[in-house]
Amino acid sequence: MNVRSSLLASALKRGVDLAGALVLGGPAFVVVVVAGTLVWLRSPGPLLFRSMRETRDGKPFAMLKLRTMVVDAEEQLERALAASPARRDEWVRYRRLTEDPRVVPGVGRVLRQWSVDELPQLWNVLRGEMTLVGPRPLPVDPSSFGPADSERHAVRPGITGYWQVSGGNGLTYREMIKLDLAYLHNWSLWLDIRLLLRTAPALLHRAGPI
Repeated sequence: MNVRSSLLASALKRGVDLAGALVLGGPAFVVVVVAGTLVWLRSPGPLLFRSMRETRDGKPFAMLKLRTMVVDAEEQLERALAASPARRDEWVRYRRLTEDPRVVPGVGRVLRQWSVDELPQLWNVLRGEMTLVGPRPLPVDPSSFGPADSERHAVRPGITGYWQVSGGNGLTYREMIKLDLAYLHNWSLWLDIRLLLRTAPALLHRAGPI
């Protein structure tokens, strides 16, 4: 069954999304409030961070994340990349930094390691902007998209997916794209369930930059 073209597949997937988001929403809200308070004590500022990403058919949306970075994160990133060619190369390769100066010391890194910062995206799922399992909405300039990127955007982006349980953040950008396309070409409801069940164990063994 092809999730990109089958109405039945789309309806089944949406049903799982709604059920999962509603069941997890209450506990997630409590965790986000507690974690957000810990971040605020180290770096006062907004609880949530809105990052513009691309959803299905290239439509922009504000992806929600628990703020785990300092309030001047973009300025910190620009300074770090300008000061270190090695960091700049790492950013191009992974879209992340191993030692990220933007992350709130201590608590911010722990919350990102366990992907607690992703929990507010359950609201994006309820709104129909995201799905529980699917290609991750990466912070990439749409003008640089190639054919593979366009294929990824034929479906809603997900909170978790193939590459999150198959190497995580240690993968290069192109390796992530390859796994996302493998997910699209081999989708089934059972595959979504398996990936959801494998997400928590994968977080325990997460490696690479966060």
